[in-house]
Amino acid sequence: MKERDLLCRTDDLLIDFDRAVHMFNEFVTGCRALFDLGPSVTVFGSARFDEDHR
Repeated sequence: MKERDLLCRTDDLLIDFDRAVHMFNEFVTGCRALFDLGPSVTVFGSARFDEDHR
C-alpha cells in the first residue's frame, strides 16, 4: 500500500475517531482519580514498601 493510499483512506476513519475518544475518556477519568487523591508520592522501579510504611 502506498503512502498516498494510507493518507487518503476513509474506511476506518470512524473507527479511529471512536478509538481516540475512548482513549481521551480514559485519560480524563485517570486525571480525575488522581485529582481526588490529593498530595501523593509515586515510586517507580522495584522499590518495595509495606502498606503501613510512613
